[in-house]
Amino acid sequence: MAAHVAHDLLAYAGQVTGRPDGGYLPFNLVVSPAAERLSAAVVRRLFPDAPPGPAPRVLLWLTGRGELPGRARRTSWSWRAAVE
Repeated sequence: MAAHVAHDLLAYAGQVTGRPDGGYLPFNLVVSPAAERLSAAVVRRLFPDAPPGPAPRVLLWLTGRGELPGRARRTSWSWRAAVE
């Protein structure tokens, strides 16, 4: 799902900034397998208390929008964005 949303947002941004005269600019984006490692690193950086697991599911759980087996659903959250 995240790849679909990212594709739509990037395609829309391309249409707005590209301002095509004759129609729609096609975008064909493919999610690299390395994206899973990168997203896991971003989740760990923003949420140092992140449990192990697939980054998309963990992120949903960390932000109270999903469930993880054996863990209570979160009702509040904050990320740690400060660079130390």
